[in-house]
Amino acid sequence: MFLSLDVTPSRAPYDLLSDLCTLLIIAGDSTDVPLQPLIRAIDMALTKGSSSGDVMVMAARAIVIILDRLSGSLFSLDTRNGLDTFRKCFSTVVSMVDMQKRESLHFEKSSEGELKEEVLQCLSLSSKCCELAVVVPSTEEQIQFCLAAVDGSKRTSCKVLHHSIGLMRQKELKSATDCRALEQLVHHHLMALFHLDIDHEWDELLRTVVEGILTYRAWCAPRVLSPDRQGGKHRRGSEEGGASSSSTHITSLRNMMVTLLQIGERIAGSGTASSRVQLTLACLASVIETHLLPREACESAMLWLAQLLLRSEVRSASFSNPFNSGSDSVAVNAEQPWIDSTPTLPNLRWVVPSLLWSALVLLAKLCGANFNFQSEYIWAWRGRDDEYHLYIKKVRRRLTTMYFSAERSRIVAPGRHVIDLQTMTDNFAHGDTASRVHFQPIPCAISFDGGLAIPTRGMMLKKKVCAAVQDALRPLSFGHTQVASLARSIRFYIICSGDPTNTMDVITAFCSLPADQKEPTVGEICATLLKRDKRWASVLQEAGVADTPAAECLARDGGKKNRIESSTSEVKRGADCLREVQRSPGNVLAFLRTTSSSELLAFVQGLEKSPYGEEQMMALCEEMKKDDVLASRMRTVAQTYVLRVLHHTASCKPVGEDLAERVRSTSYTVNICSAGDRIKGKGAPRCPNGHALRVHFSVNWRCDSCAFANAFGSLACRDCNYDLCSNCVDEKLSRMETNSSAVVGDVIQSWKALKLKRSPSTSSTSSQKRKSGCSGNAGEVMLFTSSGVVPASRPVSLLEGNDVHIAPVGGECRCCIPCPPFVACSAAHNIAEHSSLRVFLHTFLATRPQRWVDTAVELSIVNALESRGEDIFLSGVSGIPSRVVLILQEVAPYISLAFKRNMAHFLAVGCCRFGLYHLQDVGVNVRGTVTGSIASNGLAFKVTVKRNTESITNTLYKVFLEYPTLRNKVEFNFEGEEGTGEGPTQELYAELSRRYRSMSELWHHRDDGVCIAFPSMQQVHPKRFFVLGASCGRAFADGYTMDISLLPVVWPLIRSQTPSVEVLWHLLEEVEPALANSYKCVLQATDAELEQMGLEDEETGEALTVSTAKFYVEKCVERRLTNAVSNLHWFARGLASVVDLDAFWFFTDDEMSAIICGFSAEDSEEKLFSEEALRAAVMEAHGYSTGSQEVETFISLVGDEFTREQQQLFIEFLTGCPQLPLNGLDGLGRKITVVRKELEGRGEQTLPSCNTCFLYFKLPPYSTRKIMKERLLVAITEGRRNFSLS
Repeated sequence: MFLSLDVTPSRAPYDLLSDLCTLLIIAGDSTDVPLQPLIRAIDMALTKGSSSGDVMVMAARAIVIILDRLSGSLFSLDTRNGLDTFRKCFSTVVSMVDMQKRESLHFEKSSEGELKEEVLQCLSLSSKCCELAVVVPSTEEQIQFCLAAVDGSKRTSCKVLHHSIGLMRQKELKSATDCRALEQLVHHHLMALFHLDIDHEWDELLRTVVEGILTYRAWCAPRVLSPDRQGGKHRRGSEEGGASSSSTHITSLRNMMVTLLQIGERIAGSGTASSRVQLTLACLASVIETHLLPREACESAMLWLAQLLLRSEVRSASFSNPFNSGSDSVAVNAEQPWIDSTPTLPNLRWVVPSLLWSALVLLAKLCGANFNFQSEYIWAWRGRDDEYHLYIKKVRRRLTTMYFSAERSRIVAPGRHVIDLQTMTDNFAHGDTASRVHFQPIPCAISFDGGLAIPTRGMMLKKKVCAAVQDALRPLSFGHTQVASLARSIRFYIICSGDPTNTMDVITAFCSLPADQKEPTVGEICATLLKRDKRWASVLQEAGVADTPAAECLARDGGKKNRIESSTSEVKRGADCLREVQRSPGNVLAFLRTTSSSELLAFVQGLEKSPYGEEQMMALCEEMKKDDVLASRMRTVAQTYVLRVLHHTASCKPVGEDLAERVRSTSYTVNICSAGDRIKGKGAPRCPNGHALRVHFSVNWRCDSCAFANAFGSLACRDCNYDLCSNCVDEKLSRMETNSSAVVGDVIQSWKALKLKRSPSTSSTSSQKRKSGCSGNAGEVMLFTSSGVVPASRPVSLLEGNDVHIAPVGGECRCCIPCPPFVACSAAHNIAEHSSLRVFLHTFLATRPQRWVDTAVELSIVNALESRGEDIFLSGVSGIPSRVVLILQEVAPYISLAFKRNMAHFLAVGCCRFGLYHLQDVGVNVRGTVTGSIASNGLAFKVTVKRNTESITNTLYKVFLEYPTLRNKVEFNFEGEEGTGEGPTQELYAELSRRYRSMSELWHHRDDGVCIAFPSMQQVHPKRFFVLGASCGRAFADGYTMDISLLPVVWPLIRSQTPSVEVLWHLLEEVEPALANSYKCVLQATDAELEQMGLEDEETGEALTVSTAKFYVEKCVERRLTNAVSNLHWFARGLASVVDLDAFWFFTDDEMSAIICGFSAEDSEEKLFSEEALRAAVMEAHGYSTGSQEVETFISLVGDEFTREQQQLFIEFLTGCPQLPLNGLDGLGRKITVVRKELEGRGEQTLPSCNTCFLYFKLPPYSTRKIMKERLLVAITEGRRNFSLS
């Protein structure tokens, strides 16, 4: 390759060096590069073109490549012929630090700025080759060159700062004057960041400036701050000068900190990309030292940080794993370091914590809170493949410690690495080249241990600042994530820094202390506060924290002791007020008008146990609403009560065994069809001769059924010498020992396995098989009680005390009891005892502004439900306290539908999944033969289907009656087609929805011929409606979407066992208004009019009269809707085969259709999403970067120019489903990653493609906007159902 290089003397020096640089780049790290002829060529070019700036630039570039990639080969050069020549070339290039020499050059193809950049590179890399030290310019000359090289270009500034940072590390600065010169250089560029245009070069300059500040602080600042010494003694007159120098240095650092905060404020309010805000905050959190900052600067920064947090907070609260919390557990790292799971860096971009996390860490610093943060830094070395390989964690931490303590010693790391921090190189013991070391000077991840820091004295923050920060932190303080833990700790620190107050926020913060901290920590906190200010005693007393120390403190201060008595009397007066409701409502109103807020709250709390009925409370509430002032106070008290109950539920978690212990120690016996056996006298097992078996303890026996023996005895007939072990007895009686981790679906699966095990030895006739529940396919069965078909996901504990039966679908169990058509509802929501409270909340919550429920309320709900995670896992929604059930029911109308969907998913699916994952993680050993899916591998349940409609229905019918566990998702793929995972699964649900919508025989046709989404009244379709219900349930459980638009009026029928006449009548009015009007005429007719109509009762043949017309109409309505009701019952059975409808009690009928079936009543003209929403959901990668023109054009087209229909096609092309989640693009679960797709042989005819599983959109770089729009429309129209490019 290098032999082809033309080095003839007649060739132009610039062209020669240009070809030489190209060949060096192609050669890479090759060890067989002929350096001597190349160096001679560089020397010849420099000699011939000594006055050309262009030649000097290319020569410097060639020397940079040699030093960077081939420095090890320089040692093997012949000293006279090779190394001396290279040293001469290097000396010629770096002599350009002299301004006069640069001015003598002329430039045509390059510029002086490029020369400065290349010279800086040469100087920086010269540290890798000690043989060049004799010709390297002095440190003072290099510093002057750095100052002169600054030309206003951000690119050049980065080069200058990089070289300056190298000078700092090499400790060759001879005096404090040199240090201050570099400090001023860094400060100059820091100030420039405040007014320079914000772009990707601005980001690079910020990173470089931050690295400069941190390096200067570690390597140079100690020298400036300590006075000069000579021979171990102070120089004369140096003390005064040293003090002045130290003061100047501290002032300069303080100015840097203030400027950094101003830059942060600029970026936070600029509306720039969130990734840039994230980078800026991460830099500030690493650099800021609050002891150098004036209080005004800290308070100003806290205000804009609070505003940023309010803008950045998650608008739809999400549920996390409730089993990873507890006072003894350490919070999980909010930014789990990925560097321990990957051997190489994908690129050298800085990896920083999330925007929210960096903002909280910075806020904690500004508050002065000394929290225990653990930081993880990135250290990597460049290998021969040009990839950067990460050091192991132990080495990374040691290198970090050495770097920030400015240690000069080298470190020898495992793998024969010798790392030099001054030159940032890694010299391999087995190699001849020093490798470059990459260090990210700010943490890639920061963890928090959940500990609290308490100020020993009050912090004099302005009330405005405290209020703003607490308001911003409140929505983030709920949940079990590390973000919530840090937000709570900062908020608690600010509360403790101020004066004692007994506001609700303060009381709530102290109430949650025992749940987050250990008892000694709580005691230490309380002691510190009481020592600082005795007024905290009453606050701690009211919160129920450290009652004894607080009471003793109040007792010593007689003036404050009355507060306890006053608090007690308020509760007593509130309770007494309830007793007046029945006797004299007027006296109650008078009391409520004059009472304090605490007494009003006590009054509402007393309603929880009030014996008075709804009518009395409704009358009292109507009277209160007439008084505007009292009504306003009651609205506030109602909201306060809601928040207090939620906070109390979250903070007062039941004390006892954790989930693993409860599962380990609890089991239930489930007897299938035992009631029928008792009636028929078949309850006791018998030997083949009909003798009853008795308990027999012996060691000399063996089971006659399975030939198994154990030490626990048997059931035996000694007359016939017949023995049965306990397992065979359970099989014979269909009795199962179920662990509390199991659900109904697990019981059904175990029962089917038991039947299959016994089937070979069964010689019953086919009719006997049918009655025993084994007819046809033994897998197609349902479990039911007297209440109805039990949902498959309902915890097995709820079967206790019920007669349990299993029957074939549409058949009878072995007790000859037919499977009921309706689904069982649990008695979990019996809130009649709170009827007075319900009336009060319903009245005064409804009169608040329509969206009074903010994120704080939603997060309070999350925290309350997660705190009851164990009870929900073991008992379903029955594990939720009844007053929380009541509150959720009353606040539901004011909560966003997206959040309610998340809440229902947690109750119906998420909590079960989290619990099973947790039990597997802790390795719990469970009792019972039937257990939950604890040992599952977590992989999705794969199902292959054919595209044929009937085949899909039959396959899904069998699959859903196998009751696949909720722990794992169900994924589909089409037979004979490529693609698997989320894309084809969503495509199946979309395809299924289209086919069901097209089956006109399934739906009702009105008299005008219009087909509506209501089940047919002409025929029952059991299998199809079962599959439809199960598909809707499974799509909801796994995060997919169906699109059926089932009319909301069907839900009262689905959710009820025996629909009332009123429900049926309302249903008929909706689907057949003409027939309903005809029936109304019959009901309103007189006897004469009925006689004239000639209507007769079809059963008795008698003419209708006014007295019999109502019964006749009711029968007609019921008969007319019989088939439709049956179809809906099959739909409900299918739905119950996946999820428990009890988890949806707070939804309206319209909302149920929206989240289960995809029904939407929104304006069809409105777009699915805006350009701004799409921009926030898009992330550039692999060929595109932030601000790429092609991506901006794509966002503008799809977000602004596309119609709603085109946006639906795009979403279907991208995700496989034409519908967005309820919360829009935010609900997709991940960013839409737009990557560059190279143009293929067809050029700009190449179409975009995508990977639906990961939302990867592959966009070619089209030359014009028009071409991009045309190709996008073709792709989304023709390719939205094609998975060949997945």
